[in-house]
Amino acid sequence: MRYFKLGIIILLPLLFTGCGQGRTDKGTAEKATLIGCTGTYRGIIPCADCDGIEVTLTLTDLNTYSLKTRHIVSNESLGDIHSAYSGRFDWNHNTGLITLLDAGMQPDKYLCTGDGLVQLDLNGNRIAGPLADRYILKKQ
Repeated sequence: MRYFKLGIIILLPLLFTGCGQGRTDKGTAEKATLIGCTGTYRGIIPCADCDGIEVTLTLTDLNTYSLKTRHIVSNESLGDIHSAYSGRFDWNHNTGLITLLDAGMQPDKYLCTGDGLVQLDLNGNRIAGPLADRYILKKQ
């Protein structure tokens, strides 16, 4: 009987330590998905009054971003217009929606697709029309 009690005392802690191994921490899973969206993205998006806007957006796993834009102007006397913004971003792990905070008047909503970011309109919708495929920033 004494050995039986001793066996239970030894095996009981082992039983409880093995129970939690199959669980996934929700925060860890969300962080892993976000890390798939972090990195540097580049593209040239359409512009109504210039030849295009070169966009470089870097997202970090600390929920910070750096956004650099350059309006490409064919008239050399006007020169290119450069802008830079940085700050924090919100990320919705259910939808993949990334919202840049403190981005000024720049479009601030992007959809993470795994291989790139889709720039969304000011209401958070995909841009439609013949130039829709030009609003994609490719991961570098």
